[in-house]
Amino acid sequence: MIFPEMKSEEQAGPNWTPRFVDYFCFAFATAMAFSPTDVSAIKPWAKLMMMAEEAISLIVDLMLIARAVTTSGSERSLHEGRIPSGHIYRYGH
Repeated sequence: MIFPEMKSEEQAGPNWTPRFVDYFCFAFATAMAFSPTDVSAIKPWAKLMMMAEEAISLIVDLMLIARAVTTSGSERSLHEGRIPSGHIYRYGH
């Protein structure tokens, strides 16, 4: 495995070796992506920030999918004449 730091000695130094955060960031990016990926950040804090952004994006995506599934189920039951659970039905309104 070749990290960006191995290609540029002027940014990381000639004796640079991968640490836990380097492998963890690569594994996290690979697990979160739907395609092949690499780690382009060189500084550990930048790698951690990229991981935070990926986690936030996944959470937002999952929330949107959950909302779409919930909404589509309640619309179907309204078309069938049923009241979805959680909705309050008042007579005369």
